[in-house]
Amino acid sequence: MNKKLIMSKTILFVAIIGFIIIFKSIFGNENTLIGVTTITAMLMFLERDLTLAPWKNTFTLIALNLFIGCASTLASMNTWLGIPINFIAIFILGYSLLYNLKKPMYMPFVLEYLFILATPVSIELIPNRLSALVCGAIFIMVSQLVINKNKFKKVGNQLLAQLCKNIIKKAEYIKVNQQYEGIDKDIREQIHLFTTLLYDRREEDFYLTEEGMIKLNLAVSLEKISYLLDKVKYEAEQQEMIDDLISILDQISKCFNDLAEIDCLDEIFKTLLSKYQIERINDIEVLKLLNHLSFIKNNLEELSKIENNQYNLERFKKHFVFKIELDRNSIKFSYACRLAIGITLAAFLTDFFKLTEGRWIMFTVFSLIVPIYEQSKQKLKDRIFATIIGSIIVVILFSIFHDLTIRTIILMGAGYIGNYLKQYRHTTICVTVSAIGAAALMGDALVLSESRILFVIFGAIIALVINRFILPYRLETHNKQLEKLYRITIEDMMNTVYEMTRGNGNEHKLKNLFILTSLIEDRIKLNNQLAVNIENQDMVKDYRLFLITIYELYIWATHHEISVNVQHVLVDIGNLLKGNQAELIPAIEEGQRQIQLAEDIYDKVILSIIVEILQEEESIKNKE
Repeated sequence: MNKKLIMSKTILFVAIIGFIIIFKSIFGNENTLIGVTTITAMLMFLERDLTLAPWKNTFTLIALNLFIGCASTLASMNTWLGIPINFIAIFILGYSLLYNLKKPMYMPFVLEYLFILATPVSIELIPNRLSALVCGAIFIMVSQLVINKNKFKKVGNQLLAQLCKNIIKKAEYIKVNQQYEGIDKDIREQIHLFTTLLYDRREEDFYLTEEGMIKLNLAVSLEKISYLLDKVKYEAEQQEMIDDLISILDQISKCFNDLAEIDCLDEIFKTLLSKYQIERINDIEVLKLLNHLSFIKNNLEELSKIENNQYNLERFKKHFVFKIELDRNSIKFSYACRLAIGITLAAFLTDFFKLTEGRWIMFTVFSLIVPIYEQSKQKLKDRIFATIIGSIIVVILFSIFHDLTIRTIILMGAGYIGNYLKQYRHTTICVTVSAIGAAALMGDALVLSESRILFVIFGAIIALVINRFILPYRLETHNKQLEKLYRITIEDMMNTVYEMTRGNGNEHKLKNLFILTSLIEDRIKLNNQLAVNIENQDMVKDYRLFLITIYELYIWATHHEISVNVQHVLVDIGNLLKGNQAELIPAIEEGQRQIQLAEDIYDKVILSIIVEILQEEESIKNKE
């Protein structure tokens, strides 16, 4: 653990404590927990970029917080009225804030609902509580404008520059015939981080900004260069090409840090083209490399022409809506139903039996009802273990130290240590120490510990039954749906490219589909952490190359004139990809024959890309 990490964690912890103290002083003790959930939401949303539509997102957050405040307040007024209100409110929060492919954002808002439900205020204090909720939403958006301003430009450029450096490192490893699997993994991780960043920078969840359009092209070309390096042979001519590639990629990486470096890039590229005269190149892979480098240079020039105040302007009028249809079999619906039933039941039991510490039942149910069933087993064990250990720690420490100041320092220390912990059971131990300790500062820690352990066990039983018997959603089901969505998305992407070669199609749709595939891959990889699935890992690897090649066809087909002969080949490619494997083999053979007959070098390249797509499709079908 380095000093920089300790310093950043310490500053963050002090800032959190400071924010909560200020929030408490403004809105009163009864709204302190709203301050806690606000700072939690602020930190979570920093991973997302909401600055493209600040006013819209501000009003959305205000509306969401007011909905939470009004619903939870009404539900706390009457035990029986609370049943429908709690169910509807929690279902809406769970369904709308659990995303199919992105990291969920429901946690701080559901927690906020539970805090308000567990700590009702008198009617005269309700306006102050609603004001706290409105200000909380505004604070979330202010933190976005302060910290995430120009995030896509800054972080995106850093990722693309680092991507260049990793491809250079890969090329150097290839030169000395050294394995580079680890570098490939880093390259894929940077591509996924970039596409995730780009996902948040879309108007109306569809339209990419001009900056986003250009940088996605840059990212894909760099990724394709990485794949092309896999095909490089250990021959003198190609080894020389690797040296030249390293030189130009080094200059490209500098351009991401300073666009003024494009002038130097232009000079290097002119020298490169004079060395490799296009008409004399017989190696199609070398020609592809040169073309992608040229494409990168052109896109960087376009990027340099965009004024800073134009980076985030929408260029196109809305004429197409891109949505994924959801149904009752989705993970969102399953989770929202289970969470709504669990919290509604826990809240009813707490009110009906007037359990003074019954809120721990609700918190435990919320913690242990998870989207995927397999996640709940280990989490259940961790939760009970952490609660018992945390309770024991509080009892021992509070038995030794009776001074209020020392006890407060212990609680703050537990919160600070939790900053460094990653595993769920370890962070929950710290949360338990803080929660029981805070409640027991002026009372008996032993009684509170016993109560919490009993209520946690009871809440765990409720969560276990609901996860197991009510709309259970298993890992296998989720993976099958992801695989289906993945294949449909790829097919749609291929059809879109085909339409674009005919002068139709939608460029935004193509790029959205490509970004979507990266998010699907991330979700599949996340699922594989729960259950190692080699077949899924191989599928992602195979399809990724397939996707990049399809995007490469789009680049060539939209930047080079296509001859009549190539157009004839393109006509049937969509139907071939939908057909059976037997139809692919003769199509590949015919494509290879057309490559030999083609006289124009660019026709040869486009035909070779088409053949590559068909070969990759055949390889995938062989593994199914």
